[in-house]
Amino acid sequence: MDLSNACMFLKQGELIVFPCDTVWGILGELTESACRKIIEIKQRSPKLGFVVLIPKLSSLNTVCQPLTPVQLSYIHRFWPNPVTFILPKHPDIPPLITGGRSTIAVRMPLFPPLNQLLSDYPYPILSSSANLSGDTLPETQQDISSKILQNVSHTTASPEPNSNIASTIVDLCQEPPLIVRQGSFSVNLA
Repeated sequence: MDLSNACMFLKQGELIVFPCDTVWGILGELTESACRKIIEIKQRSPKLGFVVLIPKLSSLNTVCQPLTPVQLSYIHRFWPNPVTFILPKHPDIPPLITGGRSTIAVRMPLFPPLNQLLSDYPYPILSSSANLSGDTLPETQQDISSKILQNVSHTTASPEPNSNIASTIVDLCQEPPLIVRQGSFSVNLA
């Protein structure tokens, strides 16, 4: 799979539609500008945070505050996988990315095409599902709204995402950790 165009558009600050480890996603640089574009395209509330995809564990230093041994143990236990962890936000992360929260949603995926993109573009990437706010998640590329496709610079045609089910979300800022949403990957916190 040739990902050079997808990577090029990301580096230029453009948005792309890409198959993720869970569902089709809109991806962009980890910037307020990309957030604003996605909010406008999806017609979503700025109070909703985004998921940040990371290429490697060392990327956590750029998006999170230092993590506790307990938080790190869950991360090492479940990543890479379609599990999004809620973690304490790094002070340099703009509030628009987190919906004004002091926490940030982060995932290290396990899906070869997405992992290759993250390897070629080795920085954290902003992501959101490729559906208009309130609409159902697209199961195939053909299900993605033309309003989204017309407003991104690139769409990678294949392969399809692994599951068409959103990621499992676990809040590691809670004591004990809390499963916020059970998604495509079963998490047992015991």
